[in-house]
Amino acid sequence: MSDSFTDYHLANGGGTSGPSSDWWKWVLLAVVVGVCPPIGIIIFLGVLIFG
Repeated sequence: MSDSFTDYHLANGGGTSGPSSDWWKWVLLAVVVGVCPPIGIIIFLGVLIFG
């Protein structure tokens, strides 16, 4: 499924754009929160404050 999903988006718009291009940051944040919640909270607040 991921191959056809990627092919569709590459063929129809040249990749991701806007907020959807930042999905990997949220995945990384979720992993950090799972491993060490205090650090994840600090990073999350930093993202909210500094964008």
